[in-house]
Amino acid sequence: MIKIESLTKFYIHKKVRNDVLKDVNLSIKEGEMIAVMGRSGVGKSTLLNIIAGLEKPSSGYYTFRNVDLSKSKYKELTSFRRENVGIILQAQALIDEKNSI
Repeated sequence: MIKIESLTKFYIHKKVRNDVLKDVNLSIKEGEMIAVMGRSGVGKSTLLNIIAGLEKPSSGYYTFRNVDLSKSKYKELTSFRRENVGIILQAQALIDEKNSI
């Protein structure tokens, strides 16, 4: 189960804070399928990157199977991804020069 509570993610660029996700609450049960939809720039990719352990939230809580990952170190998140996450990229990620037969 994935549980997200009061999750916020912001970036600071040139001393200006840009809130990408604000106070997000979400619960996904084991085996449940969801779709994340919205217009460009609303934080869909950021949310999915946090769920996949690629980014850390600025504040709030993210638990996976009752383990709080929101404060995990990057090394712990690497183990989490290796054991629990599969990622399919939208754009081709292979290098063309390395992909020829």
